[in-house]
Amino acid sequence: AVLSIILLIAGGLEALQSAVIMSALPFTFIMLLLCIGLIKALRLDVTKMQALQSARITPRAIHNPRSWQQRLSLIMHSPHSESEVKAYIKQDVRQAFQNLKREFQRRQLDVSIVESDQGLLFKVNHHDEINFIYQVAVSKTLPPSFMLQDQNEDTQQSYIAEVFLREGGKNYNVMEWTQEDLLQDILEQYERHLYFLNVVRN
Repeated sequence: AVLSIILLIAGGLEALQSAVIMSALPFTFIMLLLCIGLIKALRLDVTKMQALQSARITPRAIHNPRSWQQRLSLIMHSPHSESEVKAYIKQDVRQAFQNLKREFQRRQLDVSIVESDQGLLFKVNHHDEINFIYQVAVSKTLPPSFMLQDQNEDTQQSYIAEVFLREGGKNYNVMEWTQEDLLQDILEQYERHLYFLNVVRN
């Protein structure tokens, strides 16, 4: 208040306006930083909400249930190399696909398994309707920093066995899942696909 009175006496209203503008200018940058921080926080909240809604957890084995220690070990897995993921897809994923293919064919469904450089694709042909696609492919990712034991180059190059459906990648990793886990997940996704076809059909 004293400063405002002195400015009014010394230079009138123009001096007071200039002083207000000059003193408020630094706070403009602070307000901009606050706005950027708020936008980032809101985006993080939205991302977390979407992630919680669409997150996939490891299916619980029916015949051989895991202990909580085994589930924790599966969740907190160490980073994998590209060759390890490709070997897993070539062996475990292929075997799960083939088992499911035989069962689908027994029910007179047209099923095919397509191999690519990055993984395997399981396709159920629905003819005039939208086909079902479930693909497991090698994807490069950054390992969590809290799980890194050292900072060498190998730990920075981590790969996952990511699931892709017809609409694209689902951002969850099936590496080290058992064949039963994979079969349960494929059937769940297929059931969702059948529900989607029913909604479209009606």
